[in-house]
Amino acid sequence: MASGSNREVAFGRRTARPATTETLLPKGRSETAKFGRRAMKDAGLSSVRPPVPYSNRLSGFAGGLLKRDAEGCQSDDEDDTPSVFRRATNPRAPRLGTAQDPISERIGSALSTELRRLVFGDAPGYPSGWRQGFCFADCGVPYCLVQARGGPCGVLAAVMAFMLKLMREEFPAGDGGLATIASPSDRVLSSRGAMADILWGIAESSTGVVYLVHNLRSIERPQRASVSTLTGKAEVITALEASTLYEQYSRDTGLISFVYSALLTRGLDSVREDTDDPERVTMLGDHGYCTQELVNLLLVGRAASNTFDGYRDLDGLTLRGIQAASCPIGLLSLYEHFKCLEVGEKLKHPTAGIWLVCAESHYSLLYAIGPNVDSDVVELRYFDQLMADEGEYRITLRRPSRGTVEPPRGLLRALVTIKTQSGAEELSRLYALAGAAIEATAAEGDVPAARQLVARMESEGDVTANHKSFNDSRRSDKFPRLPIPLSVYSALARGLASQGRGADCARLWDHVTKWRLLKPDSDFFEASLHCGATAKDPDLATRLLSEAEAHGVHLSHLARSHALGAVAHSRKHSRTAWELYSSMVSSREPIACITFDRALTACSTNRWHNAVLSIVRSAEQCACQLSEAAIAHAIRAFRGARPSSEEVAVSAAAAELRLRNAWGVIREDHRMTLRQMNAFVEVYCSLGYWQEAVSLVLSARERWPWMGDGAKTEESGCDGGGYANVHTFKPILAAVQGESFEEYFAVWDAMVLDCSVTPTPELMKEALPHALVRQTSVFPSFGGMRTSMASGVVQLLELAYSRGIAISQDQLDQLRRDASHVPAVQQLVRICTHLKG
Repeated sequence: MASGSNREVAFGRRTARPATTETLLPKGRSETAKFGRRAMKDAGLSSVRPPVPYSNRLSGFAGGLLKRDAEGCQSDDEDDTPSVFRRATNPRAPRLGTAQDPISERIGSALSTELRRLVFGDAPGYPSGWRQGFCFADCGVPYCLVQARGGPCGVLAAVMAFMLKLMREEFPAGDGGLATIASPSDRVLSSRGAMADILWGIAESSTGVVYLVHNLRSIERPQRASVSTLTGKAEVITALEASTLYEQYSRDTGLISFVYSALLTRGLDSVREDTDDPERVTMLGDHGYCTQELVNLLLVGRAASNTFDGYRDLDGLTLRGIQAASCPIGLLSLYEHFKCLEVGEKLKHPTAGIWLVCAESHYSLLYAIGPNVDSDVVELRYFDQLMADEGEYRITLRRPSRGTVEPPRGLLRALVTIKTQSGAEELSRLYALAGAAIEATAAEGDVPAARQLVARMESEGDVTANHKSFNDSRRSDKFPRLPIPLSVYSALARGLASQGRGADCARLWDHVTKWRLLKPDSDFFEASLHCGATAKDPDLATRLLSEAEAHGVHLSHLARSHALGAVAHSRKHSRTAWELYSSMVSSREPIACITFDRALTACSTNRWHNAVLSIVRSAEQCACQLSEAAIAHAIRAFRGARPSSEEVAVSAAAAELRLRNAWGVIREDHRMTLRQMNAFVEVYCSLGYWQEAVSLVLSARERWPWMGDGAKTEESGCDGGGYANVHTFKPILAAVQGESFEEYFAVWDAMVLDCSVTPTPELMKEALPHALVRQTSVFPSFGGMRTSMASGVVQLLELAYSRGIAISQDQLDQLRRDASHVPAVQQLVRICTHLKG
């Protein structure tokens, strides 16, 4: 480690009260670290613990004490309460903050079985993607909710659509768009209002009563949850805005609690009657994706199986579509383009001008700017929550006039029939239209169709050129050059760049330069380098840079920025990355913000910690706001030597300097995000300060309270309440591998118990052999596992059993031998042995 003296470090729920501000950097520590729920010694946790020093730069840095949820889990053996469709005389659920206490009761075993079957079908478990709550992403889009994994996109997109509708009403912009939200509390109110609108819309088409599910602690056991009966929309809003319920819906059961509430509000029998197949309908389809029934239930209040208007009769079978008079939120589907389904006029023309977009089993969001979507020019905004960092895509649609010539199927064959000079003048405009069509086709993901269109244009042009030169060689000079221009290939390259198709772009380059024998221009270089940047293909970028030098083409500032983005992730091309950035700085031209982001990514990849602060200051001078990912890359640049490399280990003095400079990347008023905190954790662990890294994590709730509702990235879900996730503890667990058994499981306790982070199967598979090997090797004289350490192994076995992680026969034999005196371990061993048999 980089530190070594005598000091004990204490963190976790039972830490001593925060000490006074002392120093930014960690000092020496003793051999023993105390944190988590289990003590390091046999006697248990000590009641007196030394304070954790924290920085005057980060006041209160490690002083926060985390509190457990005070609500205790109820037993599965309790008797079932009355049905949620009746009013209970003695409500037992906690108050939700309504003006009058809502009538609450338990779901019960019988109803929970039916509810679970309607959602998940007969599947033995539930998709992991549904283990999340409603959490905001810090991506600059105020209505964006985090989607950690695939599956719940339909529910999240529906809630975001209703959030957007409310935000446009509450915070309108002059152009009919969305103004900037003033505070995170506005976002919270909009999200709760959106859920209330959805549930009340379902209630209005049913009985006028909302059944709100809360206190759901296990997705697989909904009978332990409570249901409150709410008879007015104001009651629903007040209940959802209560702090207790807001916290519950932000946890890992929040999403499924909302789905359960929607189904119970509609009524399980009514949901089945809404569908075309009441006996076999489920709300989740293959791979845990939302079915059309669930999406329609949230949008229009009925779980219809189809998207057309009204009813359809198919050989005596009645197919149910959209029955609502109008829809506030609409739906557009790629499958309608493929003639697989029909979307009715009600969903195509929503009153709010907001649509859910269904494409490739994923739901995203599209909305129009301005009230009139039937005008000749329409401004649209498209947003995909799985690509939150990309922000909103701006789309402009222009209605073509009657005189506009669209690219015909046989474009060049039609062009050669024009024998007047006006035909040659018209050629450039027609090629521009063809290029736009090719680029749009490739950008939509249909790359084969775009390539086929280019190939057809090439073949028709070549054939017609040969035919005209053979039959009318005297007048061939009056016809325009038939081989398609380079601008069409540039358009195809831009389309490939939007899809990150680096290999296709490399083949296109060879086709243009070697087979078509065209000399590439700066526009074609820029489009191809953009493709290399999106595909993160450094080899393609370096090749194009060499070709540009060979052809004497001066690359634009944007082209060099794209080249920097392509090589930023490669240590092999570190020199090229630095030369590109230096050339852009020395050119005295304005530098785009994305260029600084890519330069900081190169610093993180190559650990150029000496250049980070100068790049950050240059970005500030240029008034460029660095992205969240760029700041995280800048912090990671200060990591220590790689474990498997031949780099010299960082000395204690150098480690302290690196930590000081890493904190210098951010300002005093900086709003820390989870991704950036994870970057600091990596830096601390790489420099040997893993104990201080745990202190940093455990103090996040007190130091940066906004992380709980606003600091979410694509690498984080709602596990850990927004203050930690699995990525937070991966470097810590890797750093503590060489430490004692007690320290390893103290970190495990801090992750699972203190931070409420659910370990992944990969972490479980790494932790189980570590526990089985080290618990006997550390204390071999005891003749087996110590009883005081058995609780850690029991916890691991229970987690492995609940997640279906296989335990090898050698591990079972070792447990049977070393833990013969621990009943809890032996019971789990017998269960695992029975399952293997």
